[in-house]
Amino acid sequence: MAHTARVGEVEIVSLLDVTDWHLGDFFPTVPDAIWEEYRAIYPDALCDGKAICTSATAYAIRSGDATILVDTGLGPGPHERMGGQKGQLLAELKAAGIAPEDVSTVIMTHMHRDHVGWNALPAADGMKATFPRARYVLPKKDWEYYSQPETLERAPHLAGTVALFNQGLIDLADGEQTVSRYVTLLPTPGHTPGHQAVVVSSNGERAAIIGDMAHTPPQVQETDWTAAADIDPQLAVETRRWSLDQMEADHTLLCAGHFPHPGFGYLTRQNGRRYFQAL
Repeated sequence: MAHTARVGEVEIVSLLDVTDWHLGDFFPTVPDAIWEEYRAIYPDALCDGKAICTSATAYAIRSGDATILVDTGLGPGPHERMGGQKGQLLAELKAAGIAPEDVSTVIMTHMHRDHVGWNALPAADGMKATFPRARYVLPKKDWEYYSQPETLERAPHLAGTVALFNQGLIDLADGEQTVSRYVTLLPTPGHTPGHQAVVVSSNGERAAIIGDMAHTPPQVQETDWTAAADIDPQLAVETRRWSLDQMEADHTLLCAGHFPHPGFGYLTRQNGRRYFQAL
């Protein structure tokens, strides 16, 4: 069932595509003692064997003038590494009263497999857009990196996204830019070259859909925890540090797709340490 949060006049819907996803030894350099300390604080986020307990979550932004989908999960599946699960994004959208043709814009925070999986689906004449009336927006620097032939050979999950680009359905975002009255793209590079967060502002309230800027709640304090999937680990650390500091100062609602579902929460302080307080 979809969960929602309000930011002024805007509704944000959390959409669970795949659940019960354990990623082992995700932060290999973190000492066991520190890991166990954080396991006690976030028992739903950290598992045995230094694995993170996660999911593939997308978000819909609904306002009076648009329905924007941010990330599209892992896709239909079945996904062998997740026990043969099938993606539930379309069912989640339907439960929230959103049909594929209602989506006006699809924004990708970045081009990893668990954020582009439902972009397109096979059809008799090739790949077709899952959201037929939408423009798709992805980071220009990610496109330049991942569209290289040698990279695409190792990334079959991008076939649908490449097909949409060839059909003229994709816009490349470069730097901070406005998408709609309420939505702005914020560059947050490091995890990938063009990684971007999606900022929602309305009536003095703010939310940020952070993609993979942080994968698990301890990183709101331990900003130097880097994942093996970070393309530029040092830049990812720097990005995480300044962006979370700003989001804490602005009392921004975090929408964190790899934190325990639905991923909504605020940054709080206790005894000099920053925590993620889930809604």
